[in-house]
Amino acid sequence: MHIHIVSVEPWHVDAVAANMRQEDAKEVMELAGFSPFEALETSLSHPGVSYTALFDGEPAAIFGVVHPSLMAAVGIPWLLGTPLLETHWRAFAKASRVVMDRLKAEYPVMTNVTHADNRLSMRWLRWLGATFDIEGIHARFTLCAR
Repeated sequence: MHIHIVSVEPWHVDAVAANMRQEDAKEVMELAGFSPFEALETSLSHPGVSYTALFDGEPAAIFGVVHPSLMAAVGIPWLLGTPLLETHWRAFAKASRVVMDRLKAEYPVMTNVTHADNRLSMRWLRWLGATFDIEGIHARFTLCAR
């Protein structure tokens, strides 16, 4: 399995939206009322950085950090993926950590909400060092630079 982290291209968005993990699709619908495509388009339309994880050339996930304000160094990290993440989550975690460590330097504090049932996303975030405050279906997390 070869994993490459690359810049997002339009065909990546279509591929991930069409094959989004059930947990991610549930999260974007229940927390924001978005379809998979709307969630990706909305996340990508905000200022920030984003990447696609390609597994043997196939888009497996799109992730990044939205920069909500020019006045603050707080970032909003996000990740939406396909079932390939479940099969190869350790390889993805290792490959994405390099990118996320660079982003921690740019955004010393990152915070967002994931669905409390989205175990894979929570596992990835914990692996990156996130702490959680879970209330109902909302799992608010904070990820700080070390």
